[in-house]
Amino acid sequence: MAEAFLVGIVLIHYGCFSNQCGVRLVRGVVKEVHPNEIVLSDGSDVPYGLLVWSTGVGPSKFVNSLSIPKALGGRIGIDEWLRVSSVEDVFAIGDCAGFVEGVGRPVLPALAQVAERQGKYLVELFNRMGKEGGGKASFGKDDPLGDPFVYKHLGSMASVGRYKALVDLRQSKV
Repeated sequence: MAEAFLVGIVLIHYGCFSNQCGVRLVRGVVKEVHPNEIVLSDGSDVPYGLLVWSTGVGPSKFVNSLSIPKALGGRIGIDEWLRVSSVEDVFAIGDCAGFVEGVGRPVLPALAQVAERQGKYLVELFNRMGKEGGGKASFGKDDPLGDPFVYKHLGSMASVGRYKALVDLRQSKV
């Protein structure tokens, strides 16, 4: 039996991409996987012909080897300003980093747009620190760092064939 994972399952009939051709998007938590169907935690059965299972990846051996507090999923624990919570002058961004529980922030999705925005945030933060006489070890320890990092999901898109894509704009205003 498979472990429970929150998934979005897309069933696509070869050669077409519309509800008339057998495309169905199902969201749920997988409870069991059988040869021809998936059973969700709500008890519903989802029949399939070809199952492609993608649950992401875990932390790297390097991240696992670090003896620092970890966030959910084994990520490097960071605070609201993307600082590694237990080490001065060290920041972490991207898939390897996650907010520690005390911060009260949700886990960020492992997407390139998150890492890109975190990088832009740090550039602005480091430039501001440099202008304020920082740029030296322990600058942010007792000095205000300004607004913390905030991520707003603008949507995701995945190509599923020639001239076809899936788009998620759940928090965007179109």
